[in-house]
Amino acid sequence: MPKTLFGMEPSGNYWVHLYEHLEALGKRIVTVSSLAVNRNRETINVSKDKSDPKGAYNIADLMKQGKFYFPIYRDKEIRELKRFMQIYYRLIAQKASLICILAYCPIFWIHYRGKPWEQKAFLSVSHPS
Repeated sequence: MPKTLFGMEPSGNYWVHLYEHLEALGKRIVTVSSLAVNRNRETINVSKDKSDPKGAYNIADLMKQGKFYFPIYRDKEIRELKRFMQIYYRLIAQKASLICILAYCPIFWIHYRGKPWEQKAFLSVSHPS
């Protein structure tokens, strides 16, 4: 079978799984810019509608013109670290949001009976008067 060059538009996270699968099979993969796809769509047809055959033709046309790039896809460890950092920043934002919410809420007191790690806690609410 002749060598095949696979082209795709990297939009969202959907392309990542296909990229990983094709890369595991040893295929050559390139990506085209989403902006280039939109601009090229205006030049190849008059209608603004989108369909899978038109999208595939559009990407193939860009690849034929040489308007593609090889994706920079990080190692698995770097991708996991990036995902953990995104989770960390999301938690920081949620913490800041909760601090703002609790600033205008009644005071909450948590009372423990005995050792906290052995006993169930109960929550009492006191309204500032």
